[in-house]
Amino acid sequence: SPQVAKKLHAQFRDKEATKFYECLVMGHIPLFGAKSVHDIQFHADLPLQRDHEHPPFMRVSTPKSEQAAMAAVDALQQHGWKKLVRKRPKPSQTAISIVEQGFCHGDSSLPFTRLRLKPITGRTHQLRVHCAALGYPIIGDPTYGWMGEAAPVGGLRQVESFASPVDCLDSVPRCPDEIQTAWTAAHPPNTKAMCLHAKFLRFTHPETGTFLTFE
Repeated sequence: SPQVAKKLHAQFRDKEATKFYECLVMGHIPLFGAKSVHDIQFHADLPLQRDHEHPPFMRVSTPKSEQAAMAAVDALQQHGWKKLVRKRPKPSQTAISIVEQGFCHGDSSLPFTRLRLKPITGRTHQLRVHCAALGYPIIGDPTYGWMGEAAPVGGLRQVESFASPVDCLDSVPRCPDEIQTAWTAAHPPNTKAMCLHAKFLRFTHPETGTFLTFE
C-alpha cells in the first residue's frame, strides 16, 4: 500500500534497514582448516576512490594510487571528471561470510563460492570491488571480473605494502587465472541479462517484536 511504501522508503533513507547480498564468486576460497564453510568470515576495510586510469570506475585507494590521481588531475580536460578525481577516498567496509562452495553443473573446472555480503558503508560498486580485491571476482561481472574494463583485482595487484586491508588477506591465495579464464569462457559477461532479486524480506512487527519474513 502507499502507506507501507512510504514507511519503507523512510527506513532506507534513514539507514534503519539492514541489507545482505549474496553472490557467486569464481573459485573456492580456502577454509584454512575450518570444520565448516560457515566458520569463515572476513572483514574488508578498503577505502575506495575513482580510478583515474580506468574512468569512470572505482578502485581500492592506496597512498600510491591517490598520489597518481592527484598528479593526473591537471591533465584532465573534462571539468566534471576532474572534480570526481579530486574527491578524497572514502572509507568502505564490508562483512563477508561464506555460505557454500560447489561446482557449476558438476564441472570441476568451474568451482564457485557463494558469499553473503553485508555492506557496512554504501559506496559506489563497493561489493564488486571488494570481492575483486579479495582475489575472487563475482561471476559475470563485466567490469571488475576477469579481463574486465576496470583495474585488475580492484587495483591491488601492484600494491607492495598496505596495512591489513582485509583480515588474513596476505594468506588468502587469489583464485587461479585458469579458473577465472574457464568461468569467463563458460559464462561470458554481457551475453545475457543478469538476474538480480531479493531473496527475502524480513520485517520486525512493531508491537510483538517478532520477525515477519516474505520470500
